[in-house]
Amino acid sequence: MFVQLRFVPQPPFDEELQKECRARLLASLADLLTHTVNKKAPSANSEPASTAASRQPGYALDGDLWLVKVWKTYAELEGTKHVSLAREPSDVEVELRTKVNAALVTLSQVSSAPCVPNCP
Repeated sequence: MFVQLRFVPQPPFDEELQKECRARLLASLADLLTHTVNKKAPSANSEPASTAASRQPGYALDGDLWLVKVWKTYAELEGTKHVSLAREPSDVEVELRTKVNAALVTLSQVSSAPCVPNCP
C-alpha cells in the first residue's frame, strides 16, 4: 500500500535511502528487460498484432520499450507541481540526462517504438 506524501520530509531522504530506491528501480527495470513478449506490429486499422508478431525482449504488452516507459514516467513526474527535486541536478547529471534522451530517441527510431519526449 502506498502513502502519499503531502509535504517534503525534513530532513529530506538520506543518501542511503536514495541509493536503495535507485537500486530497486534499476533491478526492477533489469528484470523487465529480460521478459520476452510479442511486440505489436503497427497496422492500418490499429488492431492488436496477430500471432505473427515478433517476440522482443524489453517490450511491454502495448509494444513500448520498458526503458522508454520509465523515462517518460520520470519526465512526467518531474514536470508536475506535486513532485520537487530534493536538490538541483549537477551539470554532469544534466549532461547525462541529455545523452540518455538522445539515446532513447535513437533507440525508438531504430526499434519503431514511440518517440520519447524531451527531458526537461
